[in-house]
Amino acid sequence: MNRSPSAWRGPELAAREDEWIHRLTADEVAELEDAHAQWRARGAGTMETMTRLDFPLPRFGRVLAALGEEIESGRGFGFLRGLPVGRWGVEASRDIYWGLANHLGAPVRQNARAERLVKVRDEGGAEKATSRAPQSRSNLNFHSDFCEVVGLLCINAAKSGGVSRICSTHAILERMEAEHPEYLPVFEQGFHFFRKGEEAVGEPPVSARRLPMLDRSGKLPMFLYWPGFATQGAHFSGVPLTQLEKDALSFVNRVACDASYHLDTHFQPGDVQFLNNYRITHSRTEFEDWPEPERQRYLERIWLRTSEPRNLPPGFTDLHGPNSLLEGFPIVPPELVAERELALQALSQRLAAGAAPQMYLGSSGPLEISGSPAAGR
Repeated sequence: MNRSPSAWRGPELAAREDEWIHRLTADEVAELEDAHAQWRARGAGTMETMTRLDFPLPRFGRVLAALGEEIESGRGFGFLRGLPVGRWGVEASRDIYWGLANHLGAPVRQNARAERLVKVRDEGGAEKATSRAPQSRSNLNFHSDFCEVVGLLCINAAKSGGVSRICSTHAILERMEAEHPEYLPVFEQGFHFFRKGEEAVGEPPVSARRLPMLDRSGKLPMFLYWPGFATQGAHFSGVPLTQLEKDALSFVNRVACDASYHLDTHFQPGDVQFLNNYRITHSRTEFEDWPEPERQRYLERIWLRTSEPRNLPPGFTDLHGPNSLLEGFPIVPPELVAERELALQALSQRLAAGAAPQMYLGSSGPLEISGSPAAGR
C-alpha cells in the first residue's frame, strides 16, 4: 500500500529509528558551541533577542533546513539526539536550543505572561479550571499545542515513565474517513473553545463562534486536536456537546492510543523533538520522578511560527483571540488573569452545586470577567 509519508504508523517507524533520529556528530556539536561562543562574545543581548542571524550555522543549518522540510511536508516531526546538556549546563543549553530553533521558525508567546521558552516539569498544586497539565506528572491525553510547531528539549529524564507519545493525525483521518466519515464535518464545523482565562482583552472567555479543528482544502489535511478545551467550552457555555461530537472526539483519542498507530519517543537528556501541530497529536505517559530536585524531569518547550504561507478557514487561528495561533498568546495583565481565575473557580462551584451551565458567548451571562465585551459588541 502506498501511503503518504505524513500518514505513518508508529510500529513502522519504531523499527527504522535511524530514519527519523538525527544523532549529532562531534563536528555539529562543535559548530553549535562555536556559534554560542561568538554570540556571547559579541554581547548582542539576551537569549530572547537572539535571531537566526545572530546564531549562524553554515553546515548544521543545512541539516535543520532538511529537518524543517520533514516537519512541514513529510512525517510531520523531527528528532535530534546528542546535545551535551550535562556539559553545557542549563543556561548555555537554553541559549543553544533557542538559537537552533530559530532556524526552524520564529518563537511565539506561550502564555499571557509572554514567555517564549517555558519549563515543563512537575510543579504540583491542585487542579483547577485554568491549570496547565504539562506542569504535573500525570498522564496527558492526546492533544495539539496552540502553535504551528512545538519543540521540546530534554534536560533531565524522569526516573521512570514520562514517555512522549506521538501519532499522525493524517493516519487517524484516513481511518475516520473509512469508518466514520460523519465525524469529518464535525471537526470542520468545530467547537466553542475555552480560553482558560488567557483570552485577549475584549474577547469572551469561551469563543463566541465555533472554531474549526480540521481543514482539508490543501494538499495535506491540517488538524488541531484540542478535546479538553472543547469539552470545557461546552461545560462552561451551556452549549452541551452532542452525542455525535462526543463520539468524534473520543474516536480520535481511541485511535491515537492504539499501539498500531502511535510512536513512543523515549526522551534522553540532550534530545530535541519538534512536532508539526497540524500533522501530529501528542501525549505523555505518567511518570515517577527522582527525589533529588536537581535530577527531576525537566524539559524546555518552545513554540514556533514557520514561514510557510497557509490558507486557513475563518477562525482556525483565533483560539485565544484573533490570529493567536500564529502570533502567540495575547499579553494579559497578571491581575486580570488572577481575577478571571477566581471568577472561573466561582462558576465551577456554582455548576457543581447544580446551577445552570451558562457563560458569556456573545451576550452577557453570569460569568462577569473584566475585559469581557459588553452585550452586543
